[in-house]
Amino acid sequence: MTGPFTAGLIALLLFGIRYEGQNLLDQLRKEAATGQGAILPEEVAVLASPWRRLRQRLQALNSAGLRGYFKVSRLQTAQLDLAMERWHRERKEIDTPLEAEQRLRERVIELRHWVPAA
Repeated sequence: MTGPFTAGLIALLLFGIRYEGQNLLDQLRKEAATGQGAILPEEVAVLASPWRRLRQRLQALNSAGLRGYFKVSRLQTAQLDLAMERWHRERKEIDTPLEAEQRLRERVIELRHWVPAA
């Protein structure tokens, strides 16, 4: 009984991670398509992949030290928060005003000014 239960639980976990990843990718693309500058089209692939995000952070660490690493990390985290906000709003799971999404977008743009271009 334990084996099948564990296998089912792992399958559900993997399905949930995949589902969330696909929807997050969709929201990243939609935000990039708005042209507002919070997420650039060339950033979508990096933001959608944990390994690529890590690689970009390590490149920042290599070129600008810990400060660069943390700046890139904060920017990526804010961009992912924005995409999650969009996803939850699209699914009507949150009732915060639309201004909350715009504040997140403004925060991303503010952080972008502190991160050197790749």
